[in-house]
Amino acid sequence: ATFPLDDEDVVLHPLAGRGRLTGFMATGCPRPMRGADRQLVLTACALLALHSEQQRRGTAAARASRA
Repeated sequence: ATFPLDDEDVVLHPLAGRGRLTGFMATGCPRPMRGADRQLVLTACALLALHSEQQRRGTAAARASRA
C-alpha cells in the first residue's frame, strides 16, 4: 500500500515467510521512487523476512529440545 505524504510516498511492504504474514516494513521516499531505491527496499524486505523465519525456526527448535 502506498500513502502520499506531502512530496513523498510512504510505502507499506508486507513481510512473509512460508506463506504467512510475519510483519510489515514502512519506507518513505521522494516521488518518484528510483529503480535502485526500489530494489534496495525489496532486498531489505527479503532479508527481514529471512531473519524472521530463522528466529521462528530457532524458537521452535528450542521448544522441541525442552519437550
